[in-house]
Amino acid sequence: MTYTVTIFALTKTTVDPHIASISYGCSQVLGVCFSSLTVERLGRRKILFSSSTGMGLSHLTIGIFLLFQNAGYDISNFNWLPMVTISIFGFFYSSGMGPVTYILPNELYNPELASICSAVAMFILYTIAGTTIKLFPLLVEILGLHTCFFIFMLSCLYTFLFTFILPETKGKSMETIRKELSGELPKRPIKDPMQVVTKL
Repeated sequence: MTYTVTIFALTKTTVDPHIASISYGCSQVLGVCFSSLTVERLGRRKILFSSSTGMGLSHLTIGIFLLFQNAGYDISNFNWLPMVTISIFGFFYSSGMGPVTYILPNELYNPELASICSAVAMFILYTIAGTTIKLFPLLVEILGLHTCFFIFMLSCLYTFLFTFILPETKGKSMETIRKELSGELPKRPIKDPMQVVTKL
């Protein structure tokens, strides 16, 4: 959000940067509404998979657009692309990565250490966010805006892969989640009821 107008201005399109910034904000509102309606139906992992995929593809698209622009290609017919792509990014971020990353930690932490873990996590989050905000103009000047978006795309790819090892917490109590993480309960339900009878 900090550099939205600046990013739209750097794309050198005919779309007014402030109008494009408003479009981005509206897409975030839609994303939050979508997340509130689906997070309990689809589960955390599915939402994170779709969110990281949508964000990654958005970064890749805008990165390719800027790469072709810097190479001198005529892309005037695609002036609408940055606004649409970044708005799509805003929707996917607000529908998954944004809210779910605040939900999951509180469900996964040991209740006895939850307050300390949350404080450490928030400290790391805002330290990285602040560092990114400070370094972004410098990185744009040194690497170019298109390279920055490719880096962002790689971070989304990492998140997509990391989601594979995250446990699904939808519809589970804190006690069930704790037991699954500690190995006291199987992470997958036993499909054959005869196995339960045999154990009894």
